[in-house]
Amino acid sequence: MHKIMLGISFAALASATPAFAGDLTVTVTGVKAKGGTLLVAVYDKATLFRAKPPFLGTAKVTQPGDVTVSVKDVAAGDYVVSVLHDADDNQAMTMAADGKFGEGTALTNAEQLRGPPTFDINKITVPATGARVTIAMSYPEDRSGW
Repeated sequence: MHKIMLGISFAALASATPAFAGDLTVTVTGVKAKGGTLLVAVYDKATLFRAKPPFLGTAKVTQPGDVTVSVKDVAAGDYVVSVLHDADDNQAMTMAADGKFGEGTALTNAEQLRGPPTFDINKITVPATGARVTIAMSYPEDRSGW
């Protein structure tokens, strides 16, 4: 009986052990000098594009160029990284009068899109040791056709 209880105790401890976590370093290229803040949202499949991502990093935009944001303690797994250049610092996407995005955005694997973003197309894998990813910012004034 003691062996059974000991086995159950070890199984319970093993299942309660959290996944290892590392830092996700996101380098955003092509950031324009519009002030405000870069909001780097890291979504898992269950939370994709919801208001509150499981992991979030920020950086003030003080000059044009590349901006690197470190998102701390991201558990190992698959994620989609979405970046908003919140130029007006209202903590939300500002929409243009025509209903299109009014601020800069970036998304992992955006170059592979041929339609709306999906978790499977846009995901990256973050190992327990952490990861680095580079994604390009896109601004409304530079987009044609959307």
